[in-house]
Order: sequence, then structure tokens, then C-alpha cells
Amino acid sequence: MNKKFFMMWTAMLLMVMFFTVSCSKSATGYNKPAEIEKDAEDVSLYPGSRMAVNGTKWGYIDSNGGFVIEPIFDAGQDFQDNGLAIITLGDFQGIINKAGEYVVQPQCDFINWYHDERAVIGDGKSYKVIDEKGHVIFESQDYIQDMKDGRAVFSKQTGNGQYLYGYIDKNGQIAIEPKYERANSFNDGKAVVKLDGGPYALIDLNGNVIKGYDYYFVGNFSDGLMAFEEKEGGKTGYINEQGEIIIPPQFSWGDEFENGLAVINLSDNYYDKKSGLINKKGEFIIKPEYSDIRILGENRAAVGVYVDADNPAKGSKYALADEKGKLLTEFKYDYIYDYYNGLASAQDNISTFFINAKGEKEKSMPVVKGIGDLFFVEDLIKADVDRRISYYDKEGKLIWEPEIDVLLENGVIVQQEKYRPNKDLLIYYPQLDNMESKSVQNEVNKKIKDIFIPEQYRDIKNSDNLDYSYEADYNIKFYKKDLLNIEMIGYEYPFGAAHGMPVKEYIHLNIQDGMFYQLKDLFKEDSDYTGRLSAIIKQQIEEKGDEMGVWMEDYKGIQPDQPFIILENELQIYFTPYEIAPYAAGFPTFTIPYEEIMKIIDTEGGLWKSFH
Repeated sequence: MNKKFFMMWTAMLLMVMFFTVSCSKSATGYNKPAEIEKDAEDVSLYPGSRMAVNGTKWGYIDSNGGFVIEPIFDAGQDFQDNGLAIITLGDFQGIINKAGEYVVQPQCDFINWYHDERAVIGDGKSYKVIDEKGHVIFESQDYIQDMKDGRAVFSKQTGNGQYLYGYIDKNGQIAIEPKYERANSFNDGKAVVKLDGGPYALIDLNGNVIKGYDYYFVGNFSDGLMAFEEKEGGKTGYINEQGEIIIPPQFSWGDEFENGLAVINLSDNYYDKKSGLINKKGEFIIKPEYSDIRILGENRAAVGVYVDADNPAKGSKYALADEKGKLLTEFKYDYIYDYYNGLASAQDNISTFFINAKGEKEKSMPVVKGIGDLFFVEDLIKADVDRRISYYDKEGKLIWEPEIDVLLENGVIVQQEKYRPNKDLLIYYPQLDNMESKSVQNEVNKKIKDIFIPEQYRDIKNSDNLDYSYEADYNIKFYKKDLLNIEMIGYEYPFGAAHGMPVKEYIHLNIQDGMFYQLKDLFKEDSDYTGRLSAIIKQQIEEKGDEMGVWMEDYKGIQPDQPFIILENELQIYFTPYEIAPYAAGFPTFTIPYEEIMKIIDTEGGLWKSFH
């Protein structure tokens, strides 16, 4: 049964206030973006990145590919129609305008996109609805839904602990008191709710009941119909606004109708190959014999068949179908996105491109090697391919691509290489250039490549049908004098697993002599550095172990080759997932200032002197 038609909201306390947002957590150390010296309202800006010593930073370019807002952010989203963009600094998000000014300071845990000129933000303590000037118009202790049709769902906890749901308007006033057990978004001025202790009902924007429905479940109102179930565990059918059964219950689940069509499924489990497409009469436009069907708009749909029927988690291959169910192509696409003005972005296992309404590759548009998505953003085409952003004009000419090489102070260049032998395997890794000794440089680059591309990922062909996916990337974590600290971050996901396994490793390299350092190289030979570090970490666990989620009984101290991070003023020791804490804790990391361990640091050793 598909319950995607309604959402369960958590408890909220209500407050209405107006002030400029300054979320509770501090984001100190960040500079205000530079202001644009032109009429910012008329400028088209696009997020772009630049790799640097302190990691990849994001700013905004114009349609000529030049940075207008310098890359100082850790992430930058597209500008929305209202001229505002969500940015990230450190662990926090904020909002800027096209003049580079903060509308919302970067001190929020999350910020949703604007809907109906309103956005929902959170700071870890409460949720707020803001307007386009950053003024808070509504605040609650728990979740608030995005605004739609001038209404947003909120909830309130009653004295007996029950949650009831109501709606606020665009001014932050309560339009409909919280009195429903469930509440959906409004659609065309109507919303499906479940009355407290009673049946489902369709209401108008003022909360007036249009019609009640005495069924076990009624889904969202969309395209004039609602999915419903007569009884618990029953089949899904569709009723109209008057409650008349238009399509009798017969499906395991059914999506909302969209432009007269809805995707349904006849299977009893998620992986059965029984998805189909029906019209409002309940007639099959596409028979229920496919792994997946997506309505793409403009009278087109993507129809999928499993790549491997014995392991459905590997995904599907897609063909394009028209509104009559006719297949226009073979099952040759890894994915097809929504249509826009007669074009849709599609991908095979080699490249990403546009297809026309017939499913043919549009030769006049960009074809980008790699796996991803192409879409129109104002005057340009944005390519989000192989985890990198680039821009093209509408004739397919490359306008901008990210700056990926980093020049260090001593003239050594950190260059970026890509290993993409298969659609399910993507690894970015660094290679050094312009080192004094070419032989040392070659040895260094081979060792770095071997770390990033271990044996199990080599010799993989494009045609191989993998049982997993793996992606890896890197950042320059720290650089000073001769010491280069490269962070490798990866994620392997076995298809069908509950979750994958993150990978993290740090390479500490002397870019003069090519030395790769280990933890022991920081300390004097006769020092018991493992004992000293283990004791410090034990004390930190005792002080804040519960907060970190550490299993104290599993902590036995560190190993001589324990993973570590060298920074300018501190040493960090970290553990892998499940080693001393649950998966959700990530990589438990402990910070040890050098001043606490100076007595055992080998200040004449190569590692210490490489950055002192």
C-alpha cells in the first residue's frame, strides 16, 4: 500500500513574530560576500565552484563564465525566481540575494526552497516560516510543511499528547485551527484531511467541509480524483470529489493522477515487475508488466525493465512511451528526466544528453561524457554530471567548467584525475605536478592512485554488471610549508542493502621529498604515544561519550597505525563506523591540541619539521 498521499507531522508550539532571521547557532569566522557593482536584479547568476587549499568553495558566475560573487561558500544552490539563493557555510545554511548580501545569516540547520513566497527554516531548536525579506512570520517547536495555495500545515500537541493538524496562511495567521488527525497540502484550493475521531473529508481554504468520505484511507486530491481504500489492507481504487467510485479498488497501490494518468502497481511486494499506467476510466494505457514507470509530462512516460531480474536493486533500463502507451524507443536509457519544451535530459552508461519527443538524441544540444542531468537555468544549460557542475549555451558551446587544479605556494600543482570505468563506479583522485624530482613525483602519484583505486576497483569494464556502487572524491584538508594533507572520502553501497559504508582516509605527504607519514612519525621513538593518546581519548569519551554515542565498553585504546589528521594546531584521531560507536555516529573524532602532547612530539622529526 502506498501512503505517499499524506504526511505525518510532529508536535509544534505556536508563536507569531516579525524579525530578521538570525538562527541560534553561531557561524563565526565567515566574511560577508562582496557586493555586485551593477543592477543586481537584472543579472543572471549561476553557482560555480573552485577547488582550493581549504577545500572546494562555491560562488556565482555570470553568463560569460566569470565569477561575480567570489567562491567563499561550502555549497551554493541555484537562484530562485525571487532572486534569492540558499548557501552553506560550514554546517549552516543562509540566504543571499544577487547583490551578494545576506538576507538570512548562515546560522541555520536547514532552509527549504521558497513556495508561495514563503520558506521553512530550522535552527535545531524551532522551525520558522519566513518571507522573502527574511522576516519570521511563524514559529513552532516542530515541523512545518511548505506553503502551497497560500496554506501550510502545522500541528499542535493537545493535553493528552495527541497531535492535531491545522493550517496557517501566508501572513503567519492561523487560517484553520488544528483539529485534524491528518492533513494534506492544498491542491487547487482543496485538501484532504481526516477529522478528529471521524472520517476523511475534502475541505476548502477556510476549512469548510466540501464532502466527507467514510473509508479507511483517502489520498491526496489531484487532477479531480483521490486514491482510496475501503478497509485496512484492502486494494486501492479512485473516487471523485463527490465520493463516487470511479475506479473500483483493484491495485496494490496507486499514485496520484497527473494530466489524466496515474501509475499503479499490482504486485504484493516492492520488487515485482507489475507497474502499469492507467487513465481516468481505469483502462490500462501501459500494461502492468514493468519494473517502474514515471510520468515525464508533455504526454510522455519512462517505462523501465530490471537490469537484473534476480537482483532488482540494481535498477532499471528505460524506454520512452507516448500518451497512448506506444514505446518510442528501446530500453536503452539508464534514466529519463521530465520534459520541458519538447526536450528531456537522459543518460546511458556513457554520457548525458537531451532527447526530443521521439526519444531521439538532440544533436544540436550538449552531449556530456558521464552520468547525470542537464537542465535549463535562465539563459544557460546546466550540466550536473559525474558530481561536477558545468554550463553550456543553447548551441551546445561550453561556457564554464570548474577550476580543479590547485597551485601550491612552492609551485607544486595538485591536478584532478577521474576514473569512471562503469556507471556505478566514479573516483576522483589527485596527482601532483611540477615537483623538483620527476622520479619522486612519479612514485608519489602511483602511490596516491593506488590508495584511491585499490585492486578491487581495477580492471572493471563498462559492460560489467556490478553488485554495488562506489564513489570517491578528495579535498586538500591542510597545507603548510612542505606538508600536504589530502582527504579521501568515499561511499560504497551494495545494491539492496539497508545502507552503504562510508570510507575516509588522510594522506600526509611531504611534497619536497615524497615522504608519506604515519602517526608514529609525529612522536619520539621511545615514547609511548599510543598509551598517552589512548588516555586522552578515554578522558574525552568519559566526558562526552554519551553525546557522541560511543560504546565505552568497546573502546580499548588506539592502534599504532590509528587513522589520524594533522592540522596546524592540533592532532585529530578518528575511528571508523562500528569500531567504537554505531553507524549513525559516523567517524568518531577526537581533537588533541599539540600543547597537550608536546613532551612526546619529535620536534626534530621529518613530520613536525615539514610544517614548522
